[in-house]
Amino acid sequence: MHLFLECVHVNTFWEDFTLKWGEQLRFTELTPKDILLGIPGHNPHIQLLNHLLILAKHHIHSVKIKKRMPSIVEFKYRVKYIKGIEELLAIKRGKLYIHNQKWSQILNTL
Repeated sequence: MHLFLECVHVNTFWEDFTLKWGEQLRFTELTPKDILLGIPGHNPHIQLLNHLLILAKHHIHSVKIKKRMPSIVEFKYRVKYIKGIEELLAIKRGKLYIHNQKWSQILNTL
């Protein structure tokens, strides 16, 4: 739990995460439970937020292995990369409209 919740550097990352996407995804803070388990609900903004939380925890773990601090800037580039992969898959499957709906909520912040 320390890695995802208690580390000073990780706390800064979560604060930056909240500042970057809180308004667009309609949340003002993330509790430890939110970070670890996600947020219940099926609204599009909650589904995207939960996806970002999973990606963020992966980012935190990855930079820890590389002995670096988590960075919201580096994470943003990772999110853009994942979005690009999903876009290619959506085009291939004829589901670009659904993909665009999902990511439109934070498109201006990537």
